[in-house]
Amino acid sequence: MKLRPLFYFKDQIKIGQEKTIDVSFVGNDHTDRYELLKRVKRICNDNGLSYKFCLLIGKIEYTKFIRFPFLKSKYAKEDAEMFSESGVSYSEYVDIISKSKVVIDMPYEGQTGLTMRTVEALAMGARLITSNEAIEKYKDISLNSYSIINCNTQDEEILSYVITGQNNELELADRYECGIALKEMI
Repeated sequence: MKLRPLFYFKDQIKIGQEKTIDVSFVGNDHTDRYELLKRVKRICNDNGLSYKFCLLIGKIEYTKFIRFPFLKSKYAKEDAEMFSESGVSYSEYVDIISKSKVVIDMPYEGQTGLTMRTVEALAMGARLITSNEAIEKYKDISLNSYSIINCNTQDEEILSYVITGQNNELELADRYECGIALKEMI
């Protein structure tokens, strides 16, 4: 039996959607996600690229930030469209990822495996920008389907990764699809 770290259900994702969003992110705020998304937003605005960010910041912080802007917050008012108090449904998440050319993945520090976002984004044909170096261990994931970044990655490199993602026809190895994974286990 082979290890299957994660898998996706073909009937729950959208494959072959028109890619209308250049770069996206959906997830909770932690560590330096907000700082990276601010940089990517600026890069996109400076280069005529589209983005869709849904950064969940929690009710207390969201209320403080939106309703009481005079209170101190690490979030800037001009970034308000990036934030969500309650998140998005799974179907909204799938819709955003399926329309994205590039998806940002920044897992929690110390995470050693792939995230579900990685598997779903690659299955839906998006290129990945990730801080997760563990992806290099998965030899069946094409090197052309991701770029690894860290806090020292320059804006020009990030822009290059986003632009590179514009022209790729990517496909995740079938072994990450649930039906095939189950067959191999049996």
